Amino acid sequence: MRKIVGLILLALATTSLKAQTATEWTLVITGEATKVAIKDIAFLLADDYAPAFNIVCNNGTVIPAVESAEIRQGNPSAIVTARQSANPAIRFSGNWLTVSGIADGTQAAILDATGRQRANATACGTQAMLPLGNLAAGIYILQVGKTTVKFIKR
Repeated sequence: MRKIVGLILLALATTSLKAQTATEWTLVITGEATKVAIKDIAFLLADDYAPAFNIVCNNGTVIPAVESAEIRQGNPSAIVTARQSANPAIRFSGNWLTVSGIADGTQAAILDATGRQRANATACGTQAMLPLGNLAAGIYILQVGKTTVKFIKR
């Protein structure tokens, strides 16, 4: 419950800080050199049962497994990340979902809310591309190796 309240407060702060154009505000991940301009954050993605959340940026970049972050005044020129993550990077572009940073041959699948597989792909090199064009609006689950991410197609 505390996590949900914290995410709601962070979302409200993000919305109100986006409205202020006189200063630059950043979201700084606690204990790391990672920071993101508030105006570059599209949304925060959290699971009720996980201790961390993901930051999804307007350009499709996902910063995974954030446990704590602070809002500070700053002047970032772009996303700065010093974190090395074992989690794959997930990017939405048009009718495609691209998963990168994975091993060659890794299986990726999109499941619907009932658990039926709706799309799948095998990584070629370090990425896999899954089509989203045939999916109706709804809640889906992306499974890549041991990583599972819930997302909404609108």
